[in-house]
Amino acid sequence: MHDQNLEYHELFLPITMSYTCELQVVGADRPLQWRPVERLFVYPLDRYDGDIEDYQQRLPAESYLRYAQLPEEYLGRVRWELQSMDGERRFFHDLEVTSELRCPAEVTWQPLTYQQSELPWLVPLEALPGPSVDLAQPAREFFGRFRFLDANGEALMPMARAADLTDPALESFVFPEGQLKFHGEVRRIEQLQIDDSTARSQRWTYRFMSLEAY
Repeated sequence: MHDQNLEYHELFLPITMSYTCELQVVGADRPLQWRPVERLFVYPLDRYDGDIEDYQQRLPAESYLRYAQLPEEYLGRVRWELQSMDGERRFFHDLEVTSELRCPAEVTWQPLTYQQSELPWLVPLEALPGPSVDLAQPAREFFGRFRFLDANGEALMPMARAADLTDPALESFVFPEGQLKFHGEVRRIEQLQIDDSTARSQRWTYRFMSLEAY
């Protein structure tokens, strides 16, 4: 989390946490909400080592505008932002907000039976459990439940059919003949499984900067 006394409040959550966890406001003087914003994958996993200055680094605006061309190292995190309920306001002053992150106690990745296709960078949707595929669901939810790995066990970046996508649906990643396309050869697929749904939670209070200090 950022230091206190800024005009905005944001979190970068791993994409799996963005699917399995619940992030909500539990105390504030005005109605506020947490929303995923700006793109599906926005932060490189291997660059966050606990250093707050590194954590606060952001991709340049031009990278956000070309989502489909993001390099593979940006796979992994979703940016959440505290906003007004209508999504129009994201900067606040003289306000304290208490938030809570609730996650299941234990999750694991379970391998699916998968036979690599002749074009190994393509994965037909029929290779996935049927009830799990909803083309209208947010893509971040789908890729939070399934991961597509190369020969080294590294997660591969999915390709979108168009650039300039803002929190796209899964449909935007489905190519002709019902296939997903990846930046690399998919060797195996894993599905997220919740082993212990007992909720673990963390609360914190964030103080926005005063208007006088602005």
